[in-house]
Amino acid sequence: MKKYFCVIPFLVWSHFGFAIEDFSIVILNPPQQIKPGDYFTLFVEIKRDEPYDPTFGTTFNLPKDWQVLAKKLPQITNQSRVLSYSYTVATPRTTSAGEYVVLFRTWEKGFEKESKEIKIRVEKLRKVEITPLVYPEYVKEGETLKIEYLIQNLGNEKEKIELKSSRGQIEGHKSSLLLEKNESVRVWVHQSIPYTESNMWIVNSDLKVSFGDTSRPVYQVKSIPVYAAKNKKSDPYLRFPVEVGVLYHTFRSVNQQREGFQYDIRGGGNLDFSQKHYLDFVARSQNQFGYAAIGSYEQYSLNYSYKPSARQHTDLALADYSLVFTNLIELSRFGRGFKVDHSVGRSTVSGFYQEPRFFPDTKKIMGGAYVFNPTPKSAIGVNFLSKQHVYNGQNLETNFLGLSTYIKKERIWLEAEATGSQTNDRFDWGAFGRLSFSTQRLRFFSNVVYAGQQFYGFYNDSRLLNASLYYAITKKLTLGAIGNYNQINPSLDVTVFSQAPYYKSNIAELTLRPNTRNRFVLSYNELHREDRVMPQKFNFKEEFIRYTHFLNTRRFNLWMDGNYGYTHNLLVSPDKDSSRVSIKGMIQAQVVILKVFALGGNVEYLRTNRYSMQNELQDFMFYGGTLRLQFKKYFDLSLLYRNNYTIDELTEKRSFFDLQANLNLPHHQLSIVGSQAYYPNITEQNTLYLGIKYTLKLRPPIAKNTKLGSLKGKITGPANVRKNGVILQIGDQKLVSDRNGQFAINNLLPNKYYITLVRSSMQIGDIPAIATPLEIEIKSDSSYYVDIPFSKAGIVMGKVMFEKSTQTRTKELLTNKPTILAKLYNDTESYVTKVSDKDTFTFKEVKPGPWKVMIWIPGHGEKYKIDNVVSDVEVTEEASHELFFKVKPIERKIHFTENNFYLGAKE
Repeated sequence: MKKYFCVIPFLVWSHFGFAIEDFSIVILNPPQQIKPGDYFTLFVEIKRDEPYDPTFGTTFNLPKDWQVLAKKLPQITNQSRVLSYSYTVATPRTTSAGEYVVLFRTWEKGFEKESKEIKIRVEKLRKVEITPLVYPEYVKEGETLKIEYLIQNLGNEKEKIELKSSRGQIEGHKSSLLLEKNESVRVWVHQSIPYTESNMWIVNSDLKVSFGDTSRPVYQVKSIPVYAAKNKKSDPYLRFPVEVGVLYHTFRSVNQQREGFQYDIRGGGNLDFSQKHYLDFVARSQNQFGYAAIGSYEQYSLNYSYKPSARQHTDLALADYSLVFTNLIELSRFGRGFKVDHSVGRSTVSGFYQEPRFFPDTKKIMGGAYVFNPTPKSAIGVNFLSKQHVYNGQNLETNFLGLSTYIKKERIWLEAEATGSQTNDRFDWGAFGRLSFSTQRLRFFSNVVYAGQQFYGFYNDSRLLNASLYYAITKKLTLGAIGNYNQINPSLDVTVFSQAPYYKSNIAELTLRPNTRNRFVLSYNELHREDRVMPQKFNFKEEFIRYTHFLNTRRFNLWMDGNYGYTHNLLVSPDKDSSRVSIKGMIQAQVVILKVFALGGNVEYLRTNRYSMQNELQDFMFYGGTLRLQFKKYFDLSLLYRNNYTIDELTEKRSFFDLQANLNLPHHQLSIVGSQAYYPNITEQNTLYLGIKYTLKLRPPIAKNTKLGSLKGKITGPANVRKNGVILQIGDQKLVSDRNGQFAINNLLPNKYYITLVRSSMQIGDIPAIATPLEIEIKSDSSYYVDIPFSKAGIVMGKVMFEKSTQTRTKELLTNKPTILAKLYNDTESYVTKVSDKDTFTFKEVKPGPWKVMIWIPGHGEKYKIDNVVSDVEVTEEASHELFFKVKPIERKIHFTENNFYLGAKE
């Protein structure tokens, strides 16, 4: 018995001990990452010192639904020591992102000898496509354009998407959808077509798919021709739009109440049919208050423009006009005088004279400029201005001479000006610069203003420097730095009502955009605000941390803001130790109801010592609301209310209450305006203003076009086609063919027109044998003749047959059919439809003649082979024509040679 116990260990040792040998499995160049739907090749090499047992074998295990397209196995002999295997593997295009294990196993004598895991990562593929499915050949003004879009998730992960159209409304689906991989959805976009002055124009229907993160959205735009339904150009008269209005207004303050009427007439339009001469004017009487802050002020303006060619034009402004000259010399000044600009080619010369109306320190201004444009996006100019003005009670005369330039390109915008001034033999100067540039990650913007103490332009004794720099660390995270230094003294008209304080600030901020709806900002701020008016009401410095959150959705907007830091009241003490803790919190929200009504509100709490002469903490509470109502283009209403403002916010006009309502009709307009506001430097405060204005809109004729044309034509075709009673439309004019099919229209302006046919007036089965709308050109003093041939329509039907490949399971083929589109087209027309669930499609009412039918698979064209992709068909009257198409998944086939291999599609 003992000898058996001795033999057993020996046998075990013999089996395992002598089995220890040099056996290895090596994977050559395995892929680390692949895309779903891709194929890859694995090369496996096995090495051993001993001959292979006849029972030696291997297995190759793949994840579910992965397939081996081809493999190459070695022949094993007694002399074999190194075995080479190759496997070409295909992955389903719906494979989810993640890590997968491919297992290569070896077997011998019925036992697993050794195995090797190959880890392969499938990357996330985001692929969403939008395809227009159903759309009309054309639409008319006043109709609704309806386009059906197909949205396909061709990626390997489910996607949460947001649907939006900038021009239309999405019907039948919510704006937010969850689209599984390999899933598709069909949505309709409806869009109202407005009336225009054109006979034909192009409307764009668009659909945008956005994702929950900051990835680039997917866009699809479909252009459709639009033909006039109410063609105003068919009016033989040249009309000049004029508006006549009367305004009743009243205002009430603590000490007085006034009311009165104001009248105005204004107009603007071309003076000739060639549109070379243009004129607009405004004549508005006094407001009977003598107070420009309330209501409108008296104004008489006339502007004339002459443009004989694209390279030449002249502009003239008379009486009251707003002078915008340069950033340094005169940025904005309203007054009475004249201004002339004349441009020829790349050069422009201008001259002007003005007596300012709302800046009493300046008596007269005159000057001119010469500008040369080396390119359409660059210019260099020489500027001169002379003015008589009063400064500190002294009558002065100042002359300015300067150079200005700008360059505007895609990523950079540079604007600069340098100007010298001479005032009673005293010379000074000013400079202005603006620079903006951006790269893929970097954005920079800067403004610089300098004006000397003896520089009496728009700025005097002024310094301004602001700059901002933003760097995108990632697509979602941005780092920013902003600096502001504002010590400017602008010469503003009294109607501007602004006394902006001196201002300094430095900000460092971090912005996070996790998705398109949300934006979070965390910043550190240093701030100094000082009242420019004596005695000062505020002068403080602050250091605080600020948190801001913006939420923007289609129907709801939210803005939350919070500050925590220290405030140093400089009116009380220059000692920094007197700083006190300040807290600020604000929330502002707006909700859109039924797309025409928006309601908003805001609440703000502030605890600070900014305004206390005892340096005590004070609590402030501000609140308000807004209301907005818009009913198409006929009526709009807006309301604003705010209970109060901080002292440093009352350095410009601030509204406590605003009301504006407008009723717009084709020839009439009724407007109501109400307000209660604060105006800086005005004695009368807490004024309540109300104005009601009625406007009559007129379009009187000023000339008649005597060079008119006419149109005559006939409906033709075989005897079985009805020719009488067919309605033709040209713009807003409709014609009806007589019993012989003839029609005529007179007094048409020379122009291009488009003839459309009203389908309901035609007999079923009848169809025009030419493409419509039909373009014609009417010439002056002539008659245009057109024949419109009719015929009986035919029908084109199609059947798609799916064939199973050796690499595709029948069940998978039948349950995961791709979306297939069919297109019927010739040289002038095309129509698209979707193949039905029964694999058929039909085109009805097709014109007789040669056509082509094509089918294609959007998003999956490389996955399937289509026999006879394009088929020709000769459509005949009152006949049906059937076509057949074969669709088969493309098979991958490995072609081996002696030293290499390549992968191709199996035909």
